[in-house]
Amino acid sequence: MPQYPMSISFVSDGTTQIDGPSALIFDGATVSRGATGELTQVHVGVSGTTGATGVTGPTGHQGATGPAGGPTGAAGPTGPSGGPTGAAGPTGAAGAAGATGATGATGHIGATGNTGATGPGPALGHGSATAVAGAATLNQGSGVITSEGLTSQQEYTLTLTNSVVAATSTVVVTPSNSAGSLTWIKSITAGSGSVVIVAGTQTLTGTMKFNFGVFN
Repeated sequence: MPQYPMSISFVSDGTTQIDGPSALIFDGATVSRGATGELTQVHVGVSGTTGATGVTGPTGHQGATGPAGGPTGAAGPTGPSGGPTGAAGPTGAAGAAGATGATGATGHIGATGNTGATGPGPALGHGSATAVAGAATLNQGSGVITSEGLTSQQEYTLTLTNSVVAATSTVVVTPSNSAGSLTWIKSITAGSGSVVIVAGTQTLTGTMKFNFGVFN
């Protein structure tokens, strides 16, 4: 057993101080005293030194890579294509043309009809006049009558004195106006020596014209 120099001191608080080499580690000490407090025995356990760390062994070699899988199998042959396209059917024959129909017989010329009676014609003469307060005089078979100036007018009555007109006469009238708006005939009443004409129009400020013809 090795010998280590050391000193042991007793402290007044009753503890024991053990001094020795700083490299020594004491696990513990047991001290025995006599009846008058003298040191009789000291049992000191000494810790052994730690052993050296072993050397790490070398790393083992990496194992070889195993062989790759087997080769890729060959592609199978392509299957045969469908059968050939069938031949087109023959074109049908054209139908025969129908026979030309026979020409019908020529009809007989009909008899000449009788000449009809002469219809009424317009009375001779043409002129123009301007109305005053809805009245005008023109003794002609045809002519143009212009009304007086009108303001916001929607209906106009013209009394035309005309010696050519009879109660059985047919009087034809065509109306118009200076504004170019819509104008129409509402009534025509023929009498002996005169005719009354009533015309309608869109709201008119201006004049109206009446082209007339007398048929007897």
